[in-house]
Amino acid sequence: MLFDPKKFCPYVAPSESPLVETLKRARTMVADGWCRETGSNAQGGVCAQVALGRAMGLSHRDFLTGKAEPVFEVFRRAIGGTDIIEWNEHPQRSQSDVVAAFDRAIDLARKDI
Repeated sequence: MLFDPKKFCPYVAPSESPLVETLKRARTMVADGWCRETGSNAQGGVCAQVALGRAMGLSHRDFLTGKAEPVFEVFRRAIGGTDIIEWNEHPQRSQSDVVAAFDRAIDLARKDI
């Protein structure tokens, strides 16, 4: 074969949007350790909202300025439009519920692109 396109033109998968990448980072944090009744715990667990903020590299002050709103909005859509903290804190909520919500948010964000 004279020309092998794979050798000269390797396929490069398109990158995800920054929103999807942020949600994926937050999902990983929650999958590695989740908590409620506090933003984070000594065992490394984080609540959904803290995971989103950390995935964006935001400080507490940034939360107050609205910089996180686009990411929070897609996550709120994934959980039925309710408040993220209240949803995370529900006594019957489990870590797998939160990870599944991140999966839904990621799917929503991909469809919005």
